[in-house]
Amino acid sequence: MSRSAAIFFSIVACIQLLILTPAASTPFPGVEQGEVDALMARALESRAENWLTLHDYILDERETLTLEGPGAVNLYGFDREFTWYIRDGFLIRSPQRYDGVTIDGVEREEYEAEWLRDEQRRYTRAEEAQAKGDEDVEAVEPRLISEANFFDFTFEPGNYYFAGREVLDGHEVFRIEYYPTRLFSDEESDEGSDAPVDDEDEQYEREMEHKFGKTSLVTMWVDPEEAQIVRFAFENVGFDFLPLRWLVRVDEMRASMAMSQPFDGIWLPEGITMRGRVTSAYGSLQMAYTRAFSNYKEAEVSATIRSFRPPGQ
Repeated sequence: MSRSAAIFFSIVACIQLLILTPAASTPFPGVEQGEVDALMARALESRAENWLTLHDYILDERETLTLEGPGAVNLYGFDREFTWYIRDGFLIRSPQRYDGVTIDGVEREEYEAEWLRDEQRRYTRAEEAQAKGDEDVEAVEPRLISEANFFDFTFEPGNYYFAGREVLDGHEVFRIEYYPTRLFSDEESDEGSDAPVDDEDEQYEREMEHKFGKTSLVTMWVDPEEAQIVRFAFENVGFDFLPLRWLVRVDEMRASMAMSQPFDGIWLPEGITMRGRVTSAYGSLQMAYTRAFSNYKEAEVSATIRSFRPPGQ
């Protein structure tokens, strides 16, 4: 895995830990809950269809990270540019410039070759698991889709609430607040989650997940005409329950994703932004991470998405 990909996954993992259980809410006056659920059902279906088309395009990407210490002192950061293209049926991430410096041909080829090997290994592992009859084998998709699609969730009627109308990038949209009972977990892992457990560590983990969820909010802006989610936002509004706040205090954790329409009827990711801030006796640390996707072009061939299922299913 590339260094930048590892950074991305670590940040996503933190956010996944936070978005686990819902707070209570009340539907917006005058709007029927059934209408909101019907709109979200269509929006999520359209979103899934659009994401499946992502492997048909080549595009450019810019990834940035900044870490600032007390007094806005820059402690660490990078600014990297990539191009995604299709090679041997796989969507490849090709480095172009790091911090304004053009990557030389040898380093770029090594990066691309390693990326291709990693993708081939993923497919090989899935094929081997299928051959063994592993029941947990699922579709293997290009890494761009799985990395960018971290705001993925199942349809949960009754957990979406109309919060108002707004104009966003020239589109009249509905602002929908979402309070999920599960977001980055499957039904099987949730079975029996309310049952008591003997393991103290597991019990503590469940309690913390519940408290994180009670102070978290997921907001979506939905174009009602096209039934498209055009923006997502996650924020954690309070961390008073965390231990050791006298030593380190988490002040903020936010993440958002904006979508764009590079082609008629096709909505694809435009950018991901993540921000966080913690405070200690030595001052505040602030982190900002972004991924911007642009210059979409239709590829002459498509990258591969293979669906693996156990024999007999």
